[in-house]
Amino acid sequence: MEIPWPITLDDLLRHPNADGAGVRFGVIDTGIDRATLAKQGKEGPSEGAIFETGQPKLSPYVGQQSGPHGTAVAGIILRHAPKVTLVSADVYGSSGQCDVETLIRAVQWCVDEARCHVLNLSLGITEDRLLPIQRRWQLQRVMEECYHRDVITVAAAHNDHPHYRSFPALLGAPLIGVTKGPWHEEVKIRYQPCERVEFQATASCEGDFLTMTPASSWAAPHVTAVVARLLSLQQGLKPFEVKTALYGMGAMDTYGQRSV
Repeated sequence: MEIPWPITLDDLLRHPNADGAGVRFGVIDTGIDRATLAKQGKEGPSEGAIFETGQPKLSPYVGQQSGPHGTAVAGIILRHAPKVTLVSADVYGSSGQCDVETLIRAVQWCVDEARCHVLNLSLGITEDRLLPIQRRWQLQRVMEECYHRDVITVAAAHNDHPHYRSFPALLGAPLIGVTKGPWHEEVKIRYQPCERVEFQATASCEGDFLTMTPASSWAAPHVTAVVARLLSLQQGLKPFEVKTALYGMGAMDTYGQRSV
């Protein structure tokens, strides 16, 4: 099915077939707890892997999490794109820490082994942890590889910490960088470039995270869910086509463009 261009965000959210069906989703985070999602009436992932820092061998995913953050991210995605196929890539594992090498391994696994169409990265690595500079180049290269293989990557920007800019969201062109917007109820997206992060989105969460401060961690999966809805209507969209569609859905009104 081809999308009737141009399509508004309201049209997409109301479309009966825009439910995420047929889209494989890699959630690179703290793992996803199937039991928690089941209590919410949501279908959790049946596959995934655990990536331990400093250990090349993967551990099998058994439906559990190393921390609740990834489950909350998955819950947001499933709320708005209930028929996506989730893949859990736990990059924190038993240590509760993640470095750039572990992140790169998880991204490559999601693309090569799990055959994901979309990746959600509600996490960030600060510039000081990308030294020596080769580590930053390696991260850039894997993000560019995703782009050229038509895998759409959505990455959360840093929050209110001006001295700690985080990657990969700041890599810009190869991916979709998202920061938190001022909306906490309905799904909204706005094109508002700041540094190299181009989009704002709804920053609310549900479940155990309802009382937490709105954050870019929750904004990214709102955009990711919208991407899934687009792909369920028209598979095979290129990353630049998806980004163009998002731009059309939420251009910043102060630029003389329309806002959702």
